[in-house]
Amino acid sequence: TSGEPMQGFVLNTRKAQFQDRKVRQALTYAFDFETMNRTLFYGYYTRTDSYFEGGELASSGLPTGREMEILEPFRDKLPPEVFTNEFVLPKYDTPQAARDNLRRAVQLFAEAGWVSKGGKLINEATGEQFKIEFLGNDPTDERVTSPFMENLRKIGIDATLRIVDATQYVNRYRNFEFDSLTAVLNQSQSPGNEQRDFFGSAAADRPDSRNLSGIKDPVVEALVDQVIFAKDRAELIAATHALDRVLLWGYYV
Repeated sequence: TSGEPMQGFVLNTRKAQFQDRKVRQALTYAFDFETMNRTLFYGYYTRTDSYFEGGELASSGLPTGREMEILEPFRDKLPPEVFTNEFVLPKYDTPQAARDNLRRAVQLFAEAGWVSKGGKLINEATGEQFKIEFLGNDPTDERVTSPFMENLRKIGIDATLRIVDATQYVNRYRNFEFDSLTAVLNQSQSPGNEQRDFFGSAAADRPDSRNLSGIKDPVVEALVDQVIFAKDRAELIAATHALDRVLLWGYYV
């Protein structure tokens, strides 16, 4: 089977406010996919929950076998959940779930030093409100981004959308001048060298690379090498599962 593209709101970790993984996880908890799918997309979309969606390369469940052997040496550098929890995205399937998810988002922000004060989410150290500006290049971006921004505003975030013309959009995209934007990452069923351009540290600083999130993680780097130098298909699949899992738990999109 061929995979499907990974699509999501990219969080630019070159920006100070997105460098804490808990903040990125909190933003994920505030994203209501189910309502958006129902009201905007007539229920046609399915949730993306892998960088290698829709095929044998997508990670699932808990790491086992060869994948576990690949991840084990990095245990002390990874979030413990990588080994203990299945990666599951928050669901907004009931009004109660919606409240719980936003409460969890607020809790994660608090753990990262952002607290609610007077209806605003404020950095305990600097007193500044948490801000996120979405970058778009088309009026339809308003429809897709508005529900997410509404949820972010509910928890006190200053969330805005900036629509720019095509030339400015391309320049900002290439030079990583954005907080967040919607991007699509196409993967083949035989991942290789291009993974460095997607996830490598050198690519994070190289304009026009595909490392939009600015990922600079030695573990990701090592796993990318294992994908590139896999000796056979089984090894490639196990290494890709490991890479996928570590990227998912990094909450970069």
